[in-house]
Amino acid sequence: MIISISRYDIEDMVAFVIAVWIVIALILAIAVVVCYCIRRSDDTKPLISKKVRVLEKPTQNGNIEWYIMECVDGQRLKLRSFQASTLLISVGDIGIVTFRGETIQRFDRTMGRYLGRNYNYR
Repeated sequence: MIISISRYDIEDMVAFVIAVWIVIALILAIAVVVCYCIRRSDDTKPLISKKVRVLEKPTQNGNIEWYIMECVDGQRLKLRSFQASTLLISVGDIGIVTFRGETIQRFDRTMGRYLGRNYNYR
């Protein structure tokens, strides 16, 4: 009695594996292009600096962090940072943020949280 495990030829199996790898490579290439476009979308916008207080840090996905900040004039900004591991910003920090579009370029801390929440930073 002969038991056959596979009815396919080895050439068919190799062709299938190659096709799967090609599809995975195409998906990866598309993801890299989309990520590059998202990161570079703010490069054409003007560079703005404002004195802010960090109100909230709602989410962090990998190396991307989002912050809710309040300006001196009361305007609230939702800004992101692609440098989560090197740009350390805490809730309650007061400083000057430099951003382009929605992306934080730099944050210069002038005062930390130790001054309390009700501290008037204006």
